Amino acid sequence: QLAHLILISQRLNVPCEVFDPMWSESEKEVLSHKEVGLKLIEENEEGKRQVSEKTLFYMPHCGRRLYHNLLASNWHRSKLPNLVIFGNLFTNYNDRTIIDDRKQKNLLFYCLPFVQEAGVPTFDPTPSAFNDTGILSFGTNLPSLSDPLWQLPETVDFEAEKDADIILAN
Repeated sequence: QLAHLILISQRLNVPCEVFDPMWSESEKEVLSHKEVGLKLIEENEEGKRQVSEKTLFYMPHCGRRLYHNLLASNWHRSKLPNLVIFGNLFTNYNDRTIIDDRKQKNLLFYCLPFVQEAGVPTFDPTPSAFNDTGILSFGTNLPSLSDPLWQLPETVDFEAEKDADIILAN
């Protein structure tokens, strides 16, 4: 997956910032070499990165909470279109989540009517490397700014959903 990320970054000629709370010090040292072409994010932002321009987020196989945090940090009609995510398909999360309470506490489920997904074909010889992944974007079919959807982060207790798939900063 790392090789794939580096190739995408080089192909698109875009800078690439990376973070994984599980990296060891030696892995960070290797990744920070100028020749690798990556910039390490020093602290665990828990996915709460705000963007003001089109930005690619490489998030294959990340947990729901990490996607929620990224969406919440950019939850505005003018900001959401800046997110381009290479990651898990939100429709697959929806198909596999049968507890309505969980769906009510994560913004990725509220995005389903307007997220645009393009699934990645199976990648042989390791088909599980990118299973259930694709390119996700938010474009022209977003609700109007007056829609109550944009007030959700202020009105719903999203912190109530505890997701073991995220490593918290504290």
